[in-house]
Amino acid sequence: MKIRQKEYARQSPIPLEEQKRMQLGILSFFHAFCAANDLRYYAICGTLLGTVRHKGFIPWDDDVDVTMPRADYTRFLDLFARADTGHYSIASENSNPDYPYNFVKVQDDRTILFEKSMGYSFSGIYIDVFPMDFLPESPEQRQRINKKLDRLYALVGAKILRWKPRHSGLKTLGAALARVFLSFVPVGILRNKIERLISLASKSPTSLVGILAIRSTLPTYCFDSAWMSDAVLLPFEHLSIRVPREYAKVLETAYGDYMQLPPVEERSYKHSTLSYFRHTRKEGQ
Repeated sequence: MKIRQKEYARQSPIPLEEQKRMQLGILSFFHAFCAANDLRYYAICGTLLGTVRHKGFIPWDDDVDVTMPRADYTRFLDLFARADTGHYSIASENSNPDYPYNFVKVQDDRTILFEKSMGYSFSGIYIDVFPMDFLPESPEQRQRINKKLDRLYALVGAKILRWKPRHSGLKTLGAALARVFLSFVPVGILRNKIERLISLASKSPTSLVGILAIRSTLPTYCFDSAWMSDAVLLPFEHLSIRVPREYAKVLETAYGDYMQLPPVEERSYKHSTLSYFRHTRKEGQ
């Protein structure tokens, strides 16, 4: 089920500040749901950095990222599917066979969101929920896994990202031929290969945890499991959300001197999204 942005060409997009307000609504609902069901989650990536450094969104960021230990993540999906969640739902391969990710999004069903780098929409306004898995103790083994995952994620990217000619004519030709080949490969096959590799990599508990469900996260998101074993509440905009108790160590591992602001020229929105209120008619009619 692929919905193109041109279907909304005559409609005004939701302003970015309103989009963020709706993301906060999702995050508030998610936090309350997890608290009511004794589920662990932690702010991660730019959301953790924003919580600690800005007490809210990084001013030039436009998304929300949380992570859950794999056991909590699995239980969350089961409980959420059976609960009355109003206008919130899970965007995943179960809701859309073309869904390309190995993590889920909690979305606002009243909306639809497009990322400018992609030709289609796979969700409404959302927050990302990443499973957190155990990682092998061996650096060499982690590197091998990361290389295998990186190749698979590159293939997924070639399927879903907008076409861009390469600087080299041969690279452009190679990329074009790859896209033709990939057009015959359902994204679900790639997604399942990634899931199997993650399962093999994280089948045994170790002293390390990380996020394998997004591309190129090792070693940036490779943490001592003790750092992620407990949480504290910190302010995020008008909310209080869970962060790892050892959030300083997590942020130092991921960003180094995390309180140092980046150069002004790097302070720009990375996702460049446009969101709309959904048509009242059924999509595609």
